[in-house]
Amino acid sequence: MLFSICTSQVPQTFLKETLRHIFFVWLLLKVPCHLLFYSSIVVLLAFN
Repeated sequence: MLFSICTSQVPQTFLKETLRHIFFVWLLLKVPCHLLFYSSIVVLLAFN
């Protein structure tokens, strides 16, 4: 019983993590590089 719970639990969390990584990569691809560049400059200027 415990073994079946463990084996069903692990793939679920693994799947969630994988989906989240895919989502972040997709977001990064959607956002233009120059926009990311300018926002990083703004952040650097704000913290200096």
